[in-house]
Amino acid sequence: MSEQFSLFGNASPAHALADTPSWRYGTSPLNVFFAITPDAETADSIFASCRRLAVTFELAGTARQAQVLHVSLHGVDGGGRVSTQTIDAAKRIGDSICFPSFDIESNRVMAFGGQKDRKAIVLCGGDNAELKAFRQQLGIALANASFPVDPRFTPHMTFMYGHEFSGAHVIAPMVWRATEFHLILSHVGEKRYERLGSWALQDHAT
Repeated sequence: MSEQFSLFGNASPAHALADTPSWRYGTSPLNVFFAITPDAETADSIFASCRRLAVTFELAGTARQAQVLHVSLHGVDGGGRVSTQTIDAAKRIGDSICFPSFDIESNRVMAFGGQKDRKAIVLCGGDNAELKAFRQQLGIALANASFPVDPRFTPHMTFMYGHEFSGAHVIAPMVWRATEFHLILSHVGEKRYERLGSWALQDHAT
């Protein structure tokens, strides 16, 4: 299984979450969504744990680097095009949200959808009641601003794309603290993500 470790090598700059938006100039399909990301230290810890899981479950495929690990919340523009009006409206919604920080727990590994040789391998499980409540509050704000909202939600973090992997496998719980959320732009197919906005999770607005 030594080859599995190569899946979790050093991240290239193109895979990092950039803070300087270039969406106005791109030509690839775009996807904009709200998400929660772990801080850098936590992301490195999760990445290391996932590396061990890849060995334990003999996973083969392509790993997501620590810098882009996230829990998706709501999409705000899934049509492949981004407008200034859409981004500005989404940022105003982010500004309006007030919610305390909370823990996110994963205690399962399983595969989601996709083709046989291109399945999302995810961390999932756990009660995550506060995460669900936060997503609901954000969804209400989006709906009130006339954004379409998908009520379906299975909290998860994709850590790699791999070959066929069946069943839900119990793992030692991974728990980390969510302290902020982001509006993220994904350049589809380029493994490139950019933060368009970030907001702290806290009890009172500052």
